[in-house]
Amino acid sequence: MQNTATDIQQPTSQLDNEVGPVAPNTLNTQLDEVPGILGKGSLDDNLESVRRNLEKQYPIGNCVAHKTIHCVIHRPSGQHFDLMEGRSLVWGKLILDKKSNYFNPPVGEMLWKKEHALKKVMGSAPQPLPEAPTAPIPATPAAPTTSLPATPQPQQTAAMTAMNPYAPFGMPMPMFNPFTMGLAGALATPTTPMNLPQMQMQMQSVQRGTTPAASGSRKRPRHDIRSSSPVMDFEELISLDDFCNEYHLDDQIREGLKKMQFLVGDDLSIVTLTDIRDAGLTPLSWGRVKRAHKAFMKSLPPN
Repeated sequence: MQNTATDIQQPTSQLDNEVGPVAPNTLNTQLDEVPGILGKGSLDDNLESVRRNLEKQYPIGNCVAHKTIHCVIHRPSGQHFDLMEGRSLVWGKLILDKKSNYFNPPVGEMLWKKEHALKKVMGSAPQPLPEAPTAPIPATPAAPTTSLPATPQPQQTAAMTAMNPYAPFGMPMPMFNPFTMGLAGALATPTTPMNLPQMQMQMQSVQRGTTPAASGSRKRPRHDIRSSSPVMDFEELISLDDFCNEYHLDDQIREGLKKMQFLVGDDLSIVTLTDIRDAGLTPLSWGRVKRAHKAFMKSLPPN
């Protein structure tokens, strides 16, 4: 099969959007030089066969970050490359010359340099966590009618506060169980009328035997592994099926992980040998899961 430089497919518009900053003239020049690098008569049936085998080894949809192209991932660096025809021919020639194989992309060779790597498309950003509901603030009750003067004198205010800290707000002295735990911490002497709603909520909590929740508290998500880092929702990033397909884990391992309720990003160090056996896995198959999980976490971009 005879091909010329013009037969080699130029990068598609999608590739133009995903590849990092590459000068168009530089990329086109390198594409034109591919036949010369391969040598005269190299575009034969053997090279075409290797090129097609590469496309089968890295089919469309194999990469969860670039599902519409033949994407090749260089694991040590985490770089992604579009296996377009020019790159597959360069790689195929190196395979025929026994200078490479089907599992190690020739990063650093023509069309396989760092500037040709695809931008990582990690999917839609995780939805923000919903804010914890806050209890409605009850309206301040009107002060009941009393026989006290409309404006208490300083001496009267001091005396009332000493006897009953709630007297300035028109409230009678409450009756508390002296054996209630946490009474001193749950009740604070109000200093201004602005503390009255909070004081009422605290009184209700003490009477019910509960402690009011801290403002803005929320349950920690199961994927929040590192408290100092932003939360990354690994389940949205890659599903269990995609994870098994990406790292060639068979159906038996997939079913075992489902029994364990495994999610990408879980802490695998807490899994015991009993858990592994109950899920129908073996120590050897579990070792493959751990290696795949470690490789995926390493391929994620730094936070």
